[in-house]
Amino acid sequence: MTENCNSTNAEAAEAPALEDSITRIVSMISDGVARDPTAVPALRAIAAWLTSIADTVERASAPTAEPEFMPTGVVPLKIGTQVIEVPVSGSAMELKAAATAEPESGESASALESTEDSAPSIDLSLIINRSELKAEGCRWAMERRRHIAAGADFNSVIKPTDEDLLGRARALPDCWLWAIDPYSSLPDDSVIDDIAGSFENLAATVTVVRDLIADERLAEAFRDEAYELLAESQSAVRIAMEEESRKPDSDQLDAFSWLKVRTFEDQVFVPRHMKLSDPANPRNWAELADRIKGLADRIGDQKRATRDRRNLLGKVRYTVDRMADWDADDRVRQWQTLYDTVEKLIELGVRPSSRELRDLLLPVIDNYPDDEQPEPGPGMRGALAAIDEYIATREAQSNVDEIARPISPILKDARDLVRGCTLLIIGGDHRPHAAANLKRDLELADVEWIRTIPHMSTSVFEPRIASSDIDIVVLAIRWASHSFEGVRPMCIRYDKPFIRLPGGYGSNSVAKAIMDQISEELGGPSTRRTNSEDAS
Repeated sequence: MTENCNSTNAEAAEAPALEDSITRIVSMISDGVARDPTAVPALRAIAAWLTSIADTVERASAPTAEPEFMPTGVVPLKIGTQVIEVPVSGSAMELKAAATAEPESGESASALESTEDSAPSIDLSLIINRSELKAEGCRWAMERRRHIAAGADFNSVIKPTDEDLLGRARALPDCWLWAIDPYSSLPDDSVIDDIAGSFENLAATVTVVRDLIADERLAEAFRDEAYELLAESQSAVRIAMEEESRKPDSDQLDAFSWLKVRTFEDQVFVPRHMKLSDPANPRNWAELADRIKGLADRIGDQKRATRDRRNLLGKVRYTVDRMADWDADDRVRQWQTLYDTVEKLIELGVRPSSRELRDLLLPVIDNYPDDEQPEPGPGMRGALAAIDEYIATREAQSNVDEIARPISPILKDARDLVRGCTLLIIGGDHRPHAAANLKRDLELADVEWIRTIPHMSTSVFEPRIASSDIDIVVLAIRWASHSFEGVRPMCIRYDKPFIRLPGGYGSNSVAKAIMDQISEELGGPSTRRTNSEDAS
């Protein structure tokens, strides 16, 4: 008897605790489904399973003249991406129906999977439109209250705006204007202002994100920051609406669902405001708005710079394509245009070694006009140096010889002057093919090349300039720093003919520079041979 009493007392004591536990679990399920509506099909599947168990128990306890054999089996139950095998019993037809059951139309299994496997089909533009309208509704609610307090006529002052806002809301799916709902109890204006600012921030952040993901290059640069701002914006809306709304806000839920999937797909870690335990403060909406605007401004600047770069590259392409159509005077002006355009491109962040810029300039890089050569700026000099290095590397890796060109009259005259000489080229990178062509076409004894870097000391050049086996010194001025002008005094000191080479390394260009600058100094083939013999 005592044992039975103790058992009864224990059961009575456990009942409240069990009831409290059940209440808590039901509350957790209810809250979870409210935050994540995609869990509704899973909840319905569980309910159907429990119902089937109850039905089985009822059938088993019902008296029958001839008990029917009830087979048992295992039915896969899918919740999200997890599959749980649930043992059930029933008729063979019931088991088959349970195993092949699909969720109700409108909420398919793929909707559950979408939150994990792929981006949900959420319309970001709809979030923007509804959030902006909700913010507008909040602002009007505060103004509306002031009108009512001042005794304004309802039909002429208040009703038209109410109808306009409500009509626009009805035109959007699932758009509830809480602030002007006649059944809503409005808080103080300061709270409504926080809610309005939070919705404005959500609309602004989703706008940034929507435009950003449409441009892969911009997304790569700004995506992490944009996702962090979106996490904070949607969290602020959730907190702002938590005490004022009778139901979760659809735009906050959509923004969170979209962001949760995209951060997984893009492998972006968002450290804050993605958990219920880490809420954003809606009262900080003005400071958050400044950060959102700052990001939007930087993205806008980047877009404009990208557009400007595209336009300037088009201008380079046009100038290069038309170069052959200009006469000598026009070509000088076009080269200056080309220089100025490249300078602007470098200022906008295009690297001097950019492949796109290099490929545009390569066809004309050795066709500089010899007279009135424009002075390249630092950006163009960097681009020229990068192209020269590229050509030198390509030539060093290639075994293909240049095809000999027809001998022009100026090349023939220059060859007669420098035949058997050794040329020292200072500037740029050593081009094996260019050196071989010069040696062949001008019938030189040798061509030496000193690679330069900006602002290196001219003292490095002096030993070679002074050497008795160097006959002519060539300074490639388009890559040369102004400090290299000290090469000419050295050449005068050591009695070496000096050539400033403004154009390319082609044999005709070098031949023209020889004839224009040192032909009188060389004095003709016979004089040059005599000088060589005297020196020996």
